[in-house]
Amino acid sequence: MWVCVSNNFDVKRVIANMLESLKNERTYLETLDALQKGLESMVYSKKFLLVLDDIWDDDKEQDKNKWENVLAPLASGKLGSKILVRTQMESVASMISEVINTKNEILKLDGLEDVQCLLLLNRYAFSNVENLNIPHNLRSIAEKIVKKLSGSPLAAKVIGSVLNSCLDEDHWIRVLHYDIGNQNDILSVLKLSYIFLPKAENRTYYKLHDLLHETIQFVSAQECMRIISDKESLLINHETIRHLSVKTSNLGVLRKMGKFKNLRSFYLSYNGFENFVDVLAEIFKISRSIRFLYIYAPHMKKISEEIRYLKHLRYLKIDKTSGIRLPISLSNLYHLQFMISDQNVSNSKLNCEDCLPRDLNNLHNLHYLKLSFPGIYEIGKLNALQELDGFYVQDEADYRIEELEHMNELRILIINFLENVKDAQDACSAKLYDKKNLINLSLEWSAFGCINDNH
Repeated sequence: MWVCVSNNFDVKRVIANMLESLKNERTYLETLDALQKGLESMVYSKKFLLVLDDIWDDDKEQDKNKWENVLAPLASGKLGSKILVRTQMESVASMISEVINTKNEILKLDGLEDVQCLLLLNRYAFSNVENLNIPHNLRSIAEKIVKKLSGSPLAAKVIGSVLNSCLDEDHWIRVLHYDIGNQNDILSVLKLSYIFLPKAENRTYYKLHDLLHETIQFVSAQECMRIISDKESLLINHETIRHLSVKTSNLGVLRKMGKFKNLRSFYLSYNGFENFVDVLAEIFKISRSIRFLYIYAPHMKKISEEIRYLKHLRYLKIDKTSGIRLPISLSNLYHLQFMISDQNVSNSKLNCEDCLPRDLNNLHNLHYLKLSFPGIYEIGKLNALQELDGFYVQDEADYRIEELEHMNELRILIINFLENVKDAQDACSAKLYDKKNLINLSLEWSAFGCINDNH
């Protein structure tokens, strides 16, 4: 059995991982007693090797009790079984040997030789580069960096990853001259992966070392929660939770969302087929402080009018639904700044009156708007918009291109169905020349492709 423990470990999770390692399948036992009996039966009268990898906790009083619960079932194993503990803390090894009442045998590992350390650093630093194409100047800098690492494999891996993010000599020199501090101090090394995060804003994600990620999760546990499960028993009523992410197909999990009264952001992915309109309505009634709301629910039929309770809502995204009508009460969420309705619809078959509230133009604080529907009635009233991803020109009063006339804050504008513009005079009524902030303009005809103008 090989189990990665890490810090702030959970007894049931560690035992479940042991069972998974033995059976090559995930166990769904939930109680501690059931998990312990399952492990006891698996090792009964059998010789085993257990590797407890990457242990950090050393709160002797609390952790000794936890380790007693973890290791008690192993007493049924055959004489000659072994437990190997890998840790940075000698106190952890001593505590576990005390729990299992055996002699504590410690092997202290030395650092890598410079040649080995360089090979490890290069493996991460040049992971995407053919060996023949590695610049000589970067090889030279890597050799100098290695001499500062005191043979620490963790430092070589972390710094190699930092170097890999930008194969630029100036970046490598900055890393070379950075004061790493004590190479055997985990936090000093991990801090590098944060200090040298790439500065490009076109990235959608950043890569952190797993230990740094666990640290972030630990310090934010009182405010942030992520649930990826269909098990209702995993939910905890926590008054301090502000940011919640849920991915489930079990409606029962969502029914417990009403316990989170102080939410500020709610990311919901629901793949179930059961209608959850009423459940969503209850969430809106309870969690009235939500500022950020994302909903992915491909089988959703509609959104409840109870969304009117979210008076503080700033950001709303409804993703990959199937042409649902937006609630009328949405027009009263005056603080809304970002609204995205990315639905699977065919614009040619929809009537905007059937899809969008007529008073949606009341949302005067909107800065960004993206819709999959034909258009908003009198959209020209939304003159604070900076990004309009989809203005659908229609040959109908209050939907014509002249609605753009006073929308002079626009920076990004996509105009669709330009074949509905009658003539040059009609086109001039949009007054695009007055939109001094415009940096990206896309002109699209449904039958003839599009023209893009970026400057």
